[in-house]
Amino acid sequence: MNDMGRMFLVEKGKYVVIRDGSKQAVFESFEEFYHYCSSTIDLTGKVYIDYEPDRNIYLDSEANITIFACVPEYDAVIADIDSLIAKKNDIFFWKNR
Repeated sequence: MNDMGRMFLVEKGKYVVIRDGSKQAVFESFEEFYHYCSSTIDLTGKVYIDYEPDRNIYLDSEANITIFACVPEYDAVIADIDSLIAKKNDIFFWKNR
C-alpha cells in the first residue's frame, strides 16, 4: 500500500468516508454505502473506525483499542474507490437498483 493518505473512516454510525490519496467518497448513511458498495463488509454496531493501513493504525474507539491488523474487507473497499465514485456520479445507478 503506497498512499499515506488513504483510510477508511466511520464516524458516529452516520457518515462513511473513504479516502485514497486525493480520492474521496462520502456516504450519508450505512444504507447509502451498502447501496453503492458490493462488499460484504459488516459495519453493524460500529461507532468509529479509523483504518490507515500505511501507517499501521486501526482504531475502533467503541472498543477503546488501538491496534494494527490488516482488515481485508476494508482494503477491498479502499481498492474499489474508483468504482464507488463512478457509481455515485452515475445518475442512473440509484434508479436502476
